[in-house]
Amino acid sequence: VGSTMMSSAEAVKAGLRGKALHILHCYHDS
Repeated sequence: VGSTMMSSAEAVKAGLRGKALHILHCYHDS
């Protein structure tokens, strides 16, 4: 269970970072 929670947190962190980068990219383009 511990490893699952860890990978889940990592996935969420990666997703948030990706979304933030995407928003930053769109904002920069406009």
